[in-house]
Amino acid sequence: NKTGIELGRRLKSEAIAATHRHHENIVDIYEAGQDLDLFYIVMEFVNGQSLESILKKHSTLTLERISTIFLSICDGLSYAHQQGIIHRDIKPSNIIVSDENSVKIADFGIAKIENSDATQLGLSLGTPSYMAPEQSAGKAIDCRVDIFAAGIIAFELLSLCG
Repeated sequence: NKTGIELGRRLKSEAIAATHRHHENIVDIYEAGQDLDLFYIVMEFVNGQSLESILKKHSTLTLERISTIFLSICDGLSYAHQQGIIHRDIKPSNIIVSDENSVKIADFGIAKIENSDATQLGLSLGTPSYMAPEQSAGKAIDCRVDIFAAGIIAFELLSLCG
């Protein structure tokens, strides 16, 4: 339908805009486009495991390791926010810890470019257990929704501190 085509066009524009942003704590996006009705994103492969996997193992983490992971997440989010990008789905499964111990934020699939109207009020996108109240309610959001989710991740990490 016409609304779906317009939303697809806007989301594609936002994905293409994100391809021009590079930061050591964000998975690089090399290309975004459309083939027939399929929108696609080509991104960097990061050899490692998700933070979700690490948390599920209930491994004891040192405070130094927790600090490194959390500060890397914050650095990546800070950069994205300075570029006007709100991730909107920060959660452990979207954080990759590489085999070289670097930390990268992945999956900007529902990211929002600030001042863009590609998503509408009343639309609640994200993972409920990591969503800020205003995001859950479908209200206007800003970068603070990512900070809220990062705070939940910090709590989860600190619960594994040994």
